[in-house]
Amino acid sequence: MALLDMAINSSTDVAVAFVNYHQRLQADEEERYIKEYCEERNIVCHILNDEFSYKGNFEASARKWRYDFFVKLVKENDYEGILLGHQEDDVLETYFMQEEKKLTPSYYGIKDEIIYEGIRVKRPLLKYTKKELIKYCEEKNIKFFIDESNNENDYTRNRIRHEIVEKLSRSERDLVLKEIEKKNAILQERVCRVNAYLGEEKIDLDLYKALEEDDRHLIIRTLTKNLKNYSESHIAEIDNILLNKKDFMIHLLENYYLVQDDNKAFVIQEKKEYVDIYNS
Repeated sequence: MALLDMAINSSTDVAVAFVNYHQRLQADEEERYIKEYCEERNIVCHILNDEFSYKGNFEASARKWRYDFFVKLVKENDYEGILLGHQEDDVLETYFMQEEKKLTPSYYGIKDEIIYEGIRVKRPLLKYTKKELIKYCEEKNIKFFIDESNNENDYTRNRIRHEIVEKLSRSERDLVLKEIEKKNAILQERVCRVNAYLGEEKIDLDLYKALEEDDRHLIIRTLTKNLKNYSESHIAEIDNILLNKKDFMIHLLENYYLVQDDNKAFVIQEKKEYVDIYNS
């Protein structure tokens, strides 16, 4: 709601997209309110309230569902892109989740701008804290809703929010944000170096074996970046195979495989049954 109000006050021409997953009783009230809010201000409001079903992780499935909805709206209505209301607390929560899971992501925290399915996505509120945005709404008498499920620790993000992020002082937040910035700078330098090694999304295995472990692991992540964010232990297993096996066909996801041919490693999409090299 703060982001929407800022857009209106800056004379930015916007439409609103609202997704109702029907997972909370409060969601229907939120939907009614945002419809009324937009009608009063002559703002186009797109609502997705179809039945939502998912398998596995709710958060990941819900994220893909709403992002695909946003992309569909942008393409159908010739919008310039998507504005999202992520804020500083989201950056910190994401970073601590990455650290807890011992992930080496393509980016630490949250980027202020990305391209998703060819669509520009911007997050203009990353310099604001959640408390600052709540204060903004309260001072302007803007009604907003807090997802009551955020008060529970059922999800990892909620636990990190309550046990870590909300307890950080301003100076502690700044130290973590500087740490994130430093790690992203180092990561970007490594990405540039690794990209120089890759030709046509293939890596020469003799060159690969001569590299340091961090660069080898980043190469694996780069080759598989559109498939899955693998854990460090899984990356280490794949690395061991590339170092020690002359021939391999590593199952990645569904019918995607990392294979070797002519002393080069690369990803292919095949429908044939793969050989489980871990047991060979």
